[in-house]
Amino acid sequence: MVFIFRTRHQVEMTECQGGEIIEVLLTEDPDGSHWCWLDFADESWDFVMPSLAQLDMCFPYGIVNEEALNRGSRVQVRVEEKRKRGLLAQLAERGALNPQVPGSRPGGLI
Repeated sequence: MVFIFRTRHQVEMTECQGGEIIEVLLTEDPDGSHWCWLDFADESWDFVMPSLAQLDMCFPYGIVNEEALNRGSRVQVRVEEKRKRGLLAQLAERGALNPQVPGSRPGGLI
């Protein structure tokens, strides 16, 4: 089972201790696998859940009421493991890798 918490302190307050802690990156994505709450007061992501129904359960009077009071918004997100990007990823992002150059190997540097 996977749990997503905003801070290490929140992890330490749960019974989830002992498992591996992995930092993740949340990106707004209409096809994302999770839902979260964007809190307008402190502009933070909270309550990351795999379904909208589970997110709605975090609010005693429902998420619709919280949105009507302009306290925040539900957002669909993609969850990815945060990793240090390697040299090849950085070069590819800058367009410095070109497998189409004659004489170069696929993925070779130009």
